[in-house]
Amino acid sequence: RAHLAVKEDRDQLDHQARQSAALADKMAELDKLKDHFISQITHDLRKPLGAVIALVEPMLQGAQGSFNDKQKHALELVLRNSRYLGDLIDNILDVTRLEAGRVELEPAVLELDREVKEVLELLRPRAEECKIRLEPLLLPGLATVYADGAAFQRLLTNLVSNALKFTPADGTVTVKAYRGGTNEVVMAVSDTGIGIPKERLRSLFQKFFQVPETKNKVRPTRGTGLGLVICK
Repeated sequence: RAHLAVKEDRDQLDHQARQSAALADKMAELDKLKDHFISQITHDLRKPLGAVIALVEPMLQGAQGSFNDKQKHALELVLRNSRYLGDLIDNILDVTRLEAGRVELEPAVLELDREVKEVLELLRPRAEECKIRLEPLLLPGLATVYADGAAFQRLLTNLVSNALKFTPADGTVTVKAYRGGTNEVVMAVSDTGIGIPKERLRSLFQKFFQVPETKNKVRPTRGTGLGLVICK
């Protein structure tokens, strides 16, 4: 009887193990379908959204003639919301790729000054709208670095964008570059904003987390709470 009881228990455990394995396979399949769906949707949204931004930006710069204040305000609203949606799409797509392990870095020699300037020029309209100064402080002699160009610009864009959200008008966001350890360059983004409560620092890199004490304090802020997760 003892031998039979052991065999029955073992059969039951084997059955449960097979069920667990089948459930795990099903969950993995569903996860892949979810990732594919999100990736496809965000990819399909990018093209028409890019077309909207490409049309509205030159209109605001006078390419189609002048507009009255009401028309200009409407176009600015379209552009602001289009950029926000673009950031949202990029963040969702990045997180999906990171969690799926589909991000392949391709390091190359980059001109540090040019890479930083490109990011700051991209964000300058937003900074001017908020009346915030963007200042690069790059230590002389740091001509090149070895890094993935797209990842470098994505990281810096997210960090500077985050700083702009919480810096009041007439403030400054500074991008610094200086020597760290051997063969290492350290990039740092600082601002004259409202800061972060110390007790919230550990939660900053959790998905969808936003600091309640600072949200909407400087100006209305929107976001998914994914930017710093991507940076990490």
